[in-house]
Amino acid sequence: MQARTNAIAGRSLSSGSLHTKPASIAPHVLDLNQVAELLDAHPKTVRLMAQAGKIPGFRVGRLWRFSAARIYEWIEQTTYSAAA
Repeated sequence: MQARTNAIAGRSLSSGSLHTKPASIAPHVLDLNQVAELLDAHPKTVRLMAQAGKIPGFRVGRLWRFSAARIYEWIEQTTYSAAA
């Protein structure tokens, strides 16, 4: 999972689809489709999870956005809590 996460993150960063501001200015922000790809889930599933508060996200107008750092933390927490 870690290799897949790094591969997707590296590809997203190099493709210019994420904001490239330094972390000290603004965190990297993912859109709904990027998170769905990262989780290998349908975008509708990710949207429903965000609406239910099961995954960390926020809305900008009608669009869902996700902090990349918070999503990676959530993946780590979810992975470790499922293994326990």
